[in-house]
Amino acid sequence: MRGCLTLARSVAMIRIVSQGTALVTGAASGIGAIYAHRLARRGYDLILVDSRPLQTLAEWLKRDTRRNVEILAADPGTPSGLSAVEDRLILEERLTALVNNGSAGARVPSFSPGSGHASDLIARNVGVPARLAYAAAGGFAERGVGTIVNVAPVAPPMPAGIPGTEDGGKALFLDIGRVLHEELHSRGVRIQMVVPDAAASAVWHVAGDALEDLSQEVLLLAEAMVDQALAALDQDFTTARPSIPQVRDWEGFEKQAAQASFARFARPALVEIA
Repeated sequence: MRGCLTLARSVAMIRIVSQGTALVTGAASGIGAIYAHRLARRGYDLILVDSRPLQTLAEWLKRDTRRNVEILAADPGTPSGLSAVEDRLILEERLTALVNNGSAGARVPSFSPGSGHASDLIARNVGVPARLAYAAAGGFAERGVGTIVNVAPVAPPMPAGIPGTEDGGKALFLDIGRVLHEELHSRGVRIQMVVPDAAASAVWHVAGDALEDLSQEVLLLAEAMVDQALAALDQDFTTARPSIPQVRDWEGFEKQAAQASFARFARPALVEIA
């Protein structure tokens, strides 16, 4: 019986219609690796981007999903790495999806010294994903199909009332997504902004931890987050905030947003992760 089930599973995978190629940044992290796996199971070939080792993950993905998996060793947070990824996004004709998951999860209080660090954080969390999104958007719009998923930076919570560079950066990050959606949705390009809930420290850690370093509990939490975000994408939600159990929680989040543009976003998928 087990052999029959295995054969049936393999045949089912072979019959999956190719969805093109998805490029995933931050692929060595828990969230990035899970996105890569889920997209491969949906029929996407993969280009995995990270400066950290990816060979083990790539081999596992090939075995488990029977999709083509390529590694692009680059850090989009550096000028050379960003150029390399931009070039690939522009030149890859089979590209149909981009998962922007390379943001750094760290808070810098607005009143603290070290403005250089704050500038670097904003550049990495806002400037880099924006440049990558626009690099992919041109080809997507020309071909009339494409999906861009921007995963907002995840950071540990700070005491209420303490402003942070990450909060303002996230507002701008989301506003860029709104602009992209308005510009591209009529041309067949889907834009989704995923705002992971950082209230749970486990979700924060999974943003940067390697898949093999995660406990089973944390891995399941991250998998639930990605699965719910993809379910929201299937329903054409522009914004998904996994783990918010009630509509009023999102409304409260909107009121506290650093920019009024938050309120113009589509209501997110409401996801409860116990």
